[in-house]
Amino acid sequence: ARPHVDSARICDYAAVLYLHPSPPTSHCGTSFYRLHPPGEPPDGNYCPKKYESLSEVPGVSQEMDPTMFEEILEAPYVFNRLVAYKSDLIHSATGYFGWDHALASKRMAVVFFWKAGS
Repeated sequence: ARPHVDSARICDYAAVLYLHPSPPTSHCGTSFYRLHPPGEPPDGNYCPKKYESLSEVPGVSQEMDPTMFEEILEAPYVFNRLVAYKSDLIHSATGYFGWDHALASKRMAVVFFWKAGS
């Protein structure tokens, strides 16, 4: 999974609802990260508001180096858990499972996006 932020054009907040009743591991939830560009002190855990995505931030390229991200929090995958967060927080799926073709074996989740108001 690749750390990212969700588009400010479509949402202010996002949420993930985990739907698999018995995942093989709890380490497949949602992780949150701090940006740590090489040779610089760790930065914040959000995308600055003036940028639409992390790839627009100076020093962060389209092909992001995974070592630039320090995991600071993991919300473990628990059936029926809803994890809600501001869309500009740097996050990703912690991991995946269910690589065969059986739907019941896969990581199942519903993702929500919403605007706070106008």
